Amino acid sequence: MALPEIKLRAGRATIEVERLSKSYRARGGDLLVFRDLSFTVEDESFVCVVGPSGCGKSTLLLCLSGLLPLSEGRVIIGGQQITSPDPKTIGVIFQDANLLPWRTVTDNVGFPLELKGTAKKVWRARAMEYLELVGIADFANAYPHELSGGMRQRAAIARGLVQDPTILLMDEPFAALDEQTRMKMGVEVLRIWEQTRKTIVFVTHNLTEAVFLSDRVIVLGARPATILDDMPVDLGRPRTYDAMATEHFGLLRQRIWRQIGDLTPE
Repeated sequence: MALPEIKLRAGRATIEVERLSKSYRARGGDLLVFRDLSFTVEDESFVCVVGPSGCGKSTLLLCLSGLLPLSEGRVIIGGQQITSPDPKTIGVIFQDANLLPWRTVTDNVGFPLELKGTAKKVWRARAMEYLELVGIADFANAYPHELSGGMRQRAAIARGLVQDPTILLMDEPFAALDEQTRMKMGVEVLRIWEQTRKTIVFVTHNLTEAVFLSDRVIVLGARPATILDDMPVDLGRPRTYDAMATEHFGLLRQRIWRQIGDLTPE
């Protein structure tokens, strides 16, 4: 099946994915997760990836980050092929905040810089800057168990930003949150994105979230996944909750649902 045309605003492509495939060894033969994925992500854009459960969305993010080897194809970021993690260029935020329970919020956020040997005074000051950015500076000396789920995810976002990467890869970071908190966190991520202008690739199951957040939505099919659609989201920015009440928002969401609503993994 021919890949759909990719429509981008004028700009520099930060991420180039070329004919990417990934398979795993499994009992009875190789398990092909996705095949022949090709797309680009423009500098400073916000792109969401959606698809049915088990289609390889999280696996794709791990491949983009360099944390998982490719079976075929290549990933190019900033003109360089990615073969291993590069935290100075790529920050990854997972579904679970994965905060160290024995460290304060500040110490969790600054941990990547501490590992690099950065002076304590410097990494603590940098951590505080990002805690201010994500809105939880008042909890800098708290421990993870003292935070709500949304606060823990804010801390994880701050930790992902502390090394000032060009790109943020976010793997369903709000999946465990209630709907109200999830929507508020979406607005917060947009605020942070507008301030930092990072390039963001955001994996989600939530179609409303995908349309609300993104400049484009890449739609994957069932495993072995291919790209079913690469849909521009022309809702204008800055976005507010009111956008969700518009007919056009509903049409965009319905366009995605028509393609994946009846799909199940093989």
